Amino acid sequence: MNEQIKQENRKALPKFLGVIVGALLLGILLGIAVQMIQSHGVDEFTAAFRRGMEACAVWVIPVVLLVVNFPCGLTIHKCERKLRDWDKEDEVLPDQIERRFNYVLLFTTLSYLISMLVLSLVMVGMENMPVLLVVLGEFIVALVVLILQQKKCVDVLRTMNPEKQGSVLEINFQKKWLESCDEAERKRVGEASYAAYKAVNVTCIVLWVLLIFVDQIFDVGAVPFVLLVTILCVSIIVYCTAEIRAARRRSQVR
Repeated sequence: MNEQIKQENRKALPKFLGVIVGALLLGILLGIAVQMIQSHGVDEFTAAFRRGMEACAVWVIPVVLLVVNFPCGLTIHKCERKLRDWDKEDEVLPDQIERRFNYVLLFTTLSYLISMLVLSLVMVGMENMPVLLVVLGEFIVALVVLILQQKKCVDVLRTMNPEKQGSVLEINFQKKWLESCDEAERKRVGEASYAAYKAVNVTCIVLWVLLIFVDQIFDVGAVPFVLLVTILCVSIIVYCTAEIRAARRRSQVR
């Protein structure tokens, strides 16, 4: 067993060293980029960014709603129409609808996050109050569209699966929905949750490195680092405590 562990470690070592070398090269490139930006003037870069935001801020959210949410709405409508004609003998149709709705939930959420980012940038980087009010109104519209489209998806899924429980408008919707899922669905949720957990951890580490270089240009201060580490801590603590509780339940069953 010990020999097998040594072999696996030797096999993984080149890949690990490659990651270290790649990170070192990336750090060198970021350092060069920092020097270039500093040599051209941070104030000029910031001014150009603000001019770009003023020119396109009020158009980003409507374009995203048109390009993303409108096709998602058409997809929901088509799925509803197919469901009305469903004879309940075709076992393929429910899987097709559920797969399409997964894409709808993904893209509608991304659309909302883009709207949130635009609003945040306008609030932080601009002093034009009329533009801010317009973008705020567009953000509220984007939020309403997100809720309505995701509610419609859940309602259709509950129509196909009467055993499902929960409404998007409920605060504890995710908990009730998970409790009504069968074992196979819970396993799929668990796999997706673990993938998200790993992605969050890697993303936080990458952002931490990037923030170090960004701080050399814009002097962002300690707050972004504190928030980033807080997110990483919450992710690790929640995952580990959930695993501890699950192991405790398994031992009690035995």
